[in-house]
Formats: sequence, structure tokens, C-alpha cells
Amino acid sequence: MHVERAEKANAEAAALLESIVAARARVEDLLPGCAARLEALAGRRGQAVRALEQLEAAYASSSWSDVADNVAKADEGLGRVHALIEEARAAADPSRQHYFRAVALLEEAVRQEDWVEGCQAAITDRRDELDELRAALPPRRDKVRLRLNALEQRLHRQRTDRIRANERCREAGRILEVADGGMTAGRPDLRQVKQLVEAADETAVRAEQLADEDERLARQAADDLEETDAVLRRVAAWYAEGVQADVRGAAGMLETAKALLGRMQYEESIKTSAEAAQAARAAYAAATAEADRRRLRRQQEIQRRRMEESFSRMSRGAGPWVIQLPGGSFTGPDPWRTLGGGGGGHSPTRSAGGGWSRDIAQVGW
Repeated sequence: MHVERAEKANAEAAALLESIVAARARVEDLLPGCAARLEALAGRRGQAVRALEQLEAAYASSSWSDVADNVAKADEGLGRVHALIEEARAAADPSRQHYFRAVALLEEAVRQEDWVEGCQAAITDRRDELDELRAALPPRRDKVRLRLNALEQRLHRQRTDRIRANERCREAGRILEVADGGMTAGRPDLRQVKQLVEAADETAVRAEQLADEDERLARQAADDLEETDAVLRRVAAWYAEGVQADVRGAAGMLETAKALLGRMQYEESIKTSAEAAQAARAAYAAATAEADRRRLRRQQEIQRRRMEESFSRMSRGAGPWVIQLPGGSFTGPDPWRTLGGGGGGHSPTRSAGGGWSRDIAQVGW
């Protein structure tokens, strides 16, 4: 048991020694890089200060106020990095050999240096961004102005545009005017100007979409009115069996739809036109159903009269009459009356005798 415990302790000591060696190598790798980076960041401070001075001279403070304190923040970070490096050097001194703590201190120093570099870079990046906006915004603003001018001319020519399209166009013009004022200021807030130009462009696009929608709806409403009017005329011209479709309600709806179109209420006009067409078709269906009922009654009456006349003729012994024989149907007047010369004088034996077929053949049946 003691031997096993000794072997375990020996293995743990060997692993710990390997970790210490690795930590020492890590310190020797990180320490020079952290020190060199600290020196470079300290030398870059002047560049950040000059960039901040340029921002203050050329642009409104609202466009760079979020990075105004970055130089001071970077200085504080540099102080922390310097302290961490010195403490790491002391911990890694051969007389102390606190290599694990030295590694932790140097890794924290690396994180602090990353943060300091970000603070300094944010200042120069903001200056570069605003310089690019100063060069790019005027052409973009001119493009939006041309779009607005074209839209205004279109709306002036177009007779189907409604309030929303015109109001959006005017709104875009007002936003662009505010952007123009911000752009011509001595120290402009170009980030805000950019947002205004983008807002004006988006509003102009929406105005164009509304104008397109108005034109499409106006065409649809006019087409629906024309189609409904044609349906109404066909239904009104229909006549059968003394029945004519009642399209007065549909005609009233059609006139309402035309009035709505004149007032540019396209959606309501389309809806009312559809209701008028539906009412006209319903009136046509009701009229045709009534005509079919009348036609059926008339045909039934004609058939009834024919049956009465046929029964009356048969009751009087008058033809024509029809009988169904195995060889086919047979039509003609009463053969007894025809063959007997109008009397009942022939005896049944004679009619049923062998000479009956000869007499029939003689009369040409």
C-alpha cells in the first residue's frame, strides 16, 4: 500500500512539474509580445488624439460623442496593462517561480490590450466613416431628389393617384429638406443626415408603390364596371315566357360603383361592382327559373288538352287512332266503320271470316 501511494505521489509530482515547465514556457512566450504591444499602443495614442481633434473640428459632437472618451479610457487601460506586465515579471522571477500566476496575469494583459486597441481604433474608424459619408452623401442625396422630382411629375400627370401617395411624396420632400439643412451645416452630423436621406428614399419608394397600386386599382375598378355593365345589359335584354329579369337593384348598385370610382374609392367601387354583378346574375337565375316553370306549365296544359281531345275522338269512334301490333304500330280510322259503309250492319261472323282480309286488301290499306 505504501508503495502504491508513493507511486501515485510520484506521478502527481511529475505531472505538476510538467505543468510548471509549460507555464514557464508560456510566460516566456507571452511576456515579450505583451511588452512590445504595450509600447505600440502607447505610441498610437497620439494618432487617436489627432483623429479626435479632427472630428471635433469637422463634425458635430453628436456624431462622435460615443468615442469622445476613448483616449482617456485607453490611457487607463494602458496603465492597467503596464501594472499587469510588471506583476507578471515579478511572479516569473527565478527567485519566486510563480509561473501559473504569471500566465494568468499575462493573459489578462492580452485582454486589456485588445480592449485598448479597440478604443483607439474606434476613434479612427469613426473619422474614416464620417469622411466617407462627406464624399458619398451628396450624390446619394441628388439621386433621391431626382426620384422625388420624377415622382412629383408622375403624380401631376396621373389622375388615379390618391391622398396617400401624394402625402408620402410630400413627406419625402420634407425629410430631404431637413437632410439638406443638416448637410450644409458648418459641423454636420453626417450619420443623422445619412439616416434622413435613407428615410426620404424609403418614403419615396413607398409613394411610388402607392401610386402604382392606385393606378392598378383604378384600372381594375374600370374593367369591373365595364364587365358588370355588359352583364347587366345582357340580363336586362333577356325575355322569355313573358318573364323579364328585375335588374333595378343591380342597376342601382352599378351607379353607386361608378360614383365611387369617380371619388377614387377604388376598393369600394370594386366591391360594389361585384355585388351588382352578383345581383344581376341572381335576378337572371330567378327569371329563368320562373320562365322554365311557365314553359313547363304551358307544355303540360298543351299535353292535357291533347289527351282530352284524343279521348274525345276515341269516345266518338273518330280517328286517327293507333294500336300496337307485334309487327309494328298500326294507324288509321275505325276499320269496322270504313268497311261497313258507315253502319253496324255487317255481322261479326262476316268480319271475322276469311273474306275480311281480301276486303282490306281491296281498299288499299
